[in-house]
Amino acid sequence: MNRAQRRRAQKAKPWAAMTPEQKTASLFKNGITDADVKRSYEEGFHMGYQRGLEYAVKTCYAGFALAMNDILHFGQTRVMRVLRCADKKIVYALSSEEAIDEVYEKLKFRLDFNAPMMDERIVEKDG
Repeated sequence: MNRAQRRRAQKAKPWAAMTPEQKTASLFKNGITDADVKRSYEEGFHMGYQRGLEYAVKTCYAGFALAMNDILHFGQTRVMRVLRCADKKIVYALSSEEAIDEVYEKLKFRLDFNAPMMDERIVEKDG
């Protein structure tokens, strides 16, 4: 294999098959710096976090609305009133721990989001 063939083979090599050193060399050769890579990573991480958070909050609100309708037979007016109240509690809570502690004190059960299964996440207060 001559020099030109080796270069063509190297250029044709897929990104996934390259070693980390080869990937870094390829990026730097094209004018991308280490700071550019770090900045891009941070922007992507932040954007993914925001999109995931928004999806989770929307799903929780929809789940609460449907549960109130299914279990308590609440209609539109009551569901909206409860969701508005929940929204105020969420917005004005200093932290999730503060809100979880308030649930523990007022309603006599503990929310443990480190538990793997839903049945284990909601535990009645002792005593």
